[in-house]
Formats: sequence, C-alpha cells, structure tokens
Amino acid sequence: MPFEAFPKRRTVSLQVKSGQIVVNAPSYIHLSDIEQFVVGRASWLKSVLQKQAQLPSNKMTYKNGSALLFGGIWHDLLFNVGSDNSIVHDATTHTLTLIGPSQSLKNPNYIRRRLLAFFKQEAETLIAQRLNYWIERSGLTPTKLSFKFYKNRWGCCYQSGEVRFNPLLVSAPLEVIDCVVIHELCHLKHMNHSAKFWALNKKICGHCDETKNWLRHNHEALQLPTIKEQ
Repeated sequence: MPFEAFPKRRTVSLQVKSGQIVVNAPSYIHLSDIEQFVVGRASWLKSVLQKQAQLPSNKMTYKNGSALLFGGIWHDLLFNVGSDNSIVHDATTHTLTLIGPSQSLKNPNYIRRRLLAFFKQEAETLIAQRLNYWIERSGLTPTKLSFKFYKNRWGCCYQSGEVRFNPLLVSAPLEVIDCVVIHELCHLKHMNHSAKFWALNKKICGHCDETKNWLRHNHEALQLPTIKEQ
C-alpha cells in the first residue's frame, strides 16, 4: 500500500486507484496512527475495491480480434495486410479493420499509434459537429477548438475561450459526448463549478449525472492501454 508524506498537509486521506490503496498524510503523523486510520475505514475500502473490481475492463490487447469501445459499442479490431494504411469502420458488423504492412501489424506500438490517429481524426469531425450543434442552441461560442489526449480528463475550457477535448471521447455514446461538450461550453460563462454553472448546465442538458456516472464506470474501458517496455 503506497504511502506519501506531505510536510504542509494537515489531514490524512485515502484513495483507491485501479485497485490500489493510496494514503496521503502529513509528514509528522506516526505510522501507527496512519495504520489505525486505515483499519478504521476497512469497510469503506472493501466496498470501493469491490465496486472497482466490477468495472468494465479494457479488452484491448493490440492483437487481431481484440475488442475496443467505439461510439459506446464494443467493436472487434481486425487486421488486414495492405498498403493503404487505413482503418475501416463497419457499423453493421461492429468492426474496425486496420490495414497495414504485415510486420507492422505485429507491432503493438504501431497499432496504438494508428488507433490514436484514427480517434483524433474521428473526433475532429464528430466533436466539431456536436460543438456547432450546441453553439447554435446555447448561444455560447468558443474562440477555438482543439484536441489533446489525456489520462483523466475528457474536456477543458480556458480563460481565452478555447475548448479542448480528449479524442478518446468518440469511444463513448453520442449522448455522453454531447454532455461533455455542453459542460465545457457552460464554462465559457462560468469558469467554475458554482451553483450558477450547474443551473446553466442543467438548463441545457438534463442528464449530466448519468453522463458523469457512465464516464466514471467506463473510464478504463475507454482508454488505449500504454505499451510496456520489454
């Protein structure tokens, strides 16, 4: 169980990340007191660990036939040897067919790069469309749209008026994408999570709680796993 000591911290806290318990505590707290703190929250920890164990796992293995989420639906990733270096999406059979050189299709790093490029290209089209749709209905207009891959963030809004989205968001259902887009547009008027922000958010989108829960529940399944060095 990892333990991190912070000189300026005044309280002890517990976090559970991917099935691992993390303790954050002031540097002056004795280890015995920390152990007692953890034991006293054993029931809570057990509950959280059980819930995390039930979350959808990431089925992506970068092998022919592995599964990944796209548009909120599990797809089979298929390989096809060819020279046009494309990815073909078939919404009927729920497949993503990656076409490339035979040797490259055996390289997980190559496959991951191709998938990231595909998701970014799809995001630049789909999220831009949804953004324009909600701009017209909300009257909230950003100064710029950009994209960046994040580990724990789906979108952000800057004081400059720029809105930025994680391209992996296209792995989620359309209603979830819309909620994230609306959330960031609302930040153009309220750069915080105040009562006024949530009132505006609810006025435009009435199912934010469901979206937040869906993203939390499916967070791991939405990611493209990093490649461990051999």
